[in-house]
Parts: sequence; C-alpha cells; structure tokens
Amino acid sequence: MQLKPEFYEALKDYLLLMEKGYPQKATLKLISDRYLLNSVERSVLFRGVVVKEKVDFRRTKTINEFPGAGIITIDGFNVLRTIASYLLGRPVYVAMDGFLRDASELHGKPLGQEWRMKAFRLVLEVLKQGDYTLNFWFDTPVTKSGETAAFVNEILNKEAISGKAQTAHSADYQLKQVEEGIIATADSAIVEHSKVQVIDLAQLVLKKHFNPYFFYLTI
Repeated sequence: MQLKPEFYEALKDYLLLMEKGYPQKATLKLISDRYLLNSVERSVLFRGVVVKEKVDFRRTKTINEFPGAGIITIDGFNVLRTIASYLLGRPVYVAMDGFLRDASELHGKPLGQEWRMKAFRLVLEVLKQGDYTLNFWFDTPVTKSGETAAFVNEILNKEAISGKAQTAHSADYQLKQVEEGIIATADSAIVEHSKVQVIDLAQLVLKKHFNPYFFYLTI
C-alpha cells in the first residue's frame, strides 16, 4: 500500500486525539486536511485506527480459527468486497483491531459479476470443508443485491450446502440479532454489538488460498 511519508505523522496525531475522546469525523477532517491526505489515506484512518479500549473489547468477541461445524452468518457484501479488492490489486490492510479492511472506495458500488463470483467461490472452497450452515445477508440499498443473493442461493443449491442468502434493508441489523453460531464480518459496529463470536472470514479465506502480504496499520 502506497502511503505518503506524512501519513504516519497524521496517524500519530489522529490516534492521540481519538484516545483523548475527540469526535471522530471532526478529527478525521482536521488531521486529513492538515496533512493533505488523499481519499485512500483518509479511509485508512477512519476505518483502520482503533483506540486501545476498543481493540481490547473487539478481541474478546473474535475467534481466529474455523470451528469446523455450525452456523456461520455472513455479512455478504463486507466479505465479498474485501476479497474482491484484494483480487483486483486494490489496497487492503489489517486495521489496529486485527481485521482486514479495504480502502478501495468500493462501498455503495456494485461488484462486477466476474469478481463477485470469484470472491464467493473462494469463500465456498474453504467453508465447504466443514459441516456448516451458511447464511448470507446482503443490503438491499446496494445495487444488484437481489441478483447477488440469487446467485449465491443457486450455487448453494447446486453444491447441496445448507444455508441461504437473503436481502434486507439493513444487513447490519440482521447480523446484530443473530444468537446462534458465529458471524463473519469485519464491520466494527457489528463486531461490537454482536451477540455471538465473530470471525474475519475474508482474511482467513485469502490466507488459505494465497500467501498474501498484508499491510499492518501500526504506529
């Protein structure tokens, strides 16, 4: 990931102010403008910098290995977009809380069918090794969410894999209601409010298929 030298000074200042409790969005604008950060660098600060208290809390909610069996409820667009970003050579990084995130500005934009299929098949190749029920949620405000859910359901049926893909206005809300199994996401709000353990599926899938070098966001 290409970051200007000034980014690391921005990172230190931003984290210092966040640890002191300053409001996030105002602090992001102040620091980003001060160091003339580009959109990717701003995204990395916003989604990647996490204060120590939250890092410690999120770690209590996280598992780093697949359980081998059970229900996995998957934050569909979150997982597939991160994997697709890596496949496309776009910037991904490990945030301070240990979760793999992308800074490719894909959010709110539809993935091309080719990359959506590739990302999903990589996920399936890993998960079909265990005895899982796979439940996917996709956000309806995102373009082609229904088409994506239909595609996932078609493959699950062909492979005789238990589970289904559904759409909802807020996939986040649905994921926060899950009370059984584990959740696959890197969304910080879902991690913090989840009632069950959380796994970073995108990161684990990429590590299973490739020998990736990830940029780790640290001071």
